[in-house]
Amino acid sequence: MNKGYAVYCDADPHFYDAPHRAAPGTATAGTRYAVADLPVPPGWRRTEIGDWLALRPVDAVLPAQGWKIHLSACLDNAESVLARVREYCLDRAVAFKFVPSRYLLHQRNAKYADRSGSGKFVTVYPADDTQFEQVVGELSALLDGEPGPQILSDLRIGGGPVHVRYGSFTRRNCYDDQGELRPAIADPSGELVPDVRGPVFRVPDWVSVPSFLKPHLDARATVTMTGVPYTVESAIHFSNGGGVYRARDTRTGETVVLKEARPYAGLAADGADAVARLDREHRALERLSGLACTPEVRDRFAVGEHHFLVLEHLDGKPLNTFFARRHPLIEAAPDDRRLAEYTEWALDIHGQVERAVSEVHARGVVFNDLHLFNIMVREDGRVALLDFEAAHHVDEPGRQTVAHPGFVAPAGRRGTAVDRYALACLRLALFLPLTSLLVLDRRKAEHLADLIARQFPVPRAFLDAAVDEITGAPPGTPVVRRTGRPFVPVPPGDWPRSRDSMTAAIRASATPSREDRLFPGDVAQFATAGGGLSFGHGAAGVLYALAESGAERDETAEQWLLDRTAQPPSGMPLGFHDGIAGTAWVLDGLGHRDRSMDLARILVGQRLDRLTTDLHSGTAGIGLALDCLAARTGDTALRDAATRCADLSARPPAEDA
Repeated sequence: MNKGYAVYCDADPHFYDAPHRAAPGTATAGTRYAVADLPVPPGWRRTEIGDWLALRPVDAVLPAQGWKIHLSACLDNAESVLARVREYCLDRAVAFKFVPSRYLLHQRNAKYADRSGSGKFVTVYPADDTQFEQVVGELSALLDGEPGPQILSDLRIGGGPVHVRYGSFTRRNCYDDQGELRPAIADPSGELVPDVRGPVFRVPDWVSVPSFLKPHLDARATVTMTGVPYTVESAIHFSNGGGVYRARDTRTGETVVLKEARPYAGLAADGADAVARLDREHRALERLSGLACTPEVRDRFAVGEHHFLVLEHLDGKPLNTFFARRHPLIEAAPDDRRLAEYTEWALDIHGQVERAVSEVHARGVVFNDLHLFNIMVREDGRVALLDFEAAHHVDEPGRQTVAHPGFVAPAGRRGTAVDRYALACLRLALFLPLTSLLVLDRRKAEHLADLIARQFPVPRAFLDAAVDEITGAPPGTPVVRRTGRPFVPVPPGDWPRSRDSMTAAIRASATPSREDRLFPGDVAQFATAGGGLSFGHGAAGVLYALAESGAERDETAEQWLLDRTAQPPSGMPLGFHDGIAGTAWVLDGLGHRDRSMDLARILVGQRLDRLTTDLHSGTAGIGLALDCLAARTGDTALRDAATRCADLSARPPAEDA
């Protein structure tokens, strides 16, 4: 699972969408802060874009880049912090922006949120370095004692919620050394260079750190692992709540696992932060001590605000990695022997997991987060269960708050029923890892079971038990099977009826009133400017597919794309799949040559030497689009630009420094 998708899953029950666009009745209802809807004082301008609501004096003159201030907050104190900061900034005519709802703040601090942006609740834009120092001091005093997560990309001022970093005030973009489009700042020569926003505080080489920040830099440098009897050897995993590391106990030489937890960060659905979940895991593993199927706790310690749990290291691989190693359907035509061998192995693995879960339940613990990534297959073939941060005692109330989408139980399941549901999903996922579809329709379990039974020599009773558990049929209840009735309305091979069915569904999902995207799709639509227009993930690609499949033209959808390419969004990438080149090529193919040429001329005037050479977003894809347009139109400028792209694409790879 790509964890970057998690933040886009709550806004709509059926499609990925940006959190700030959550539909009525979803998780955002009633979470907007009251101050977000207060009237704007005279002389101020209010702008709401994406996750941010910005307030700025109409006559404010701000630099394009400089030192800015970020404030963090917890869910419980955020509204109070915001009210005080808003009053402070309005009184002093200081521009600022903030996250306008509890839901959006929760998403920004969630377990799998972007680590570089985690914790940022309010951003304050000082007009110059003098005001910067003044505002930092006054906000630190105003918010003294208020808790908030550490913003990893920033320098923290004392132990409070005030953080600072040097960066861009306005939206500008450039390509980095890998050809990726990044937010930009200008270097002393005026050239745009990447404004690096990673999970580590850094200052551009040409920028001097103000002297009043030096004590805070020194304080940051004192927080180290010196004196801790563990040496980190490698990182296993990162989330917004902290990291998981392979380490060595310097006293004994034993290989161990360090699990890190940051306070107020990595929030689960119930608001529990990473430290609270580390506490849960510690308690659960202490209860499970002595079981062969769970790791032993070795130690616990803290460095600064970061908490660490030291666990026994178990040799092996997560179960999900075995699909690439063992699953027979990665071959075009596996023979009966391969199918039988895999089936025997999968049934054995499931039996072991089932027994392990029973042992956990016998100790009074509900695992609560069973899935393919949390099952370890050891070198000798035995299984173990990992990651008990969602576990709780069997008698504790409460719903499942951390779960893989392919194994998440229905809302009404509680206690050991949550684990039984996950075990049922595992029965199917071991053979056909498509159980994420069950969130949309639990009846899909029967379809998956039918497909598995046709391909693998699995006892039908093994699959039927999974279907009954997933669909909620009580044990022993006669179940009416579909008896050959197709799950899909039209079989894929029934062309053109299957095309017409898919086309009707695509058109029914269109949202022509939206500016950002026309058709639902991948989260990449929201990752870059113009993503909803692009060939790879947006309207251009959908319209191309409809046209190539022989479906009727959709003039309304084409006009939507024409309207939004009249002036392409600022910062839209240049590439074929992700930006302007592919969109221009599609529009020309649909008969909109004038608009296509307008976009192509944008490409001709761009510096392309910083791009990658790939088809997706680099010079190869752009060159092919321009070459095709040149052939269609006879335009020599496009031909020359295509040749330049070919030359750039043929460059030898840069040698390592």
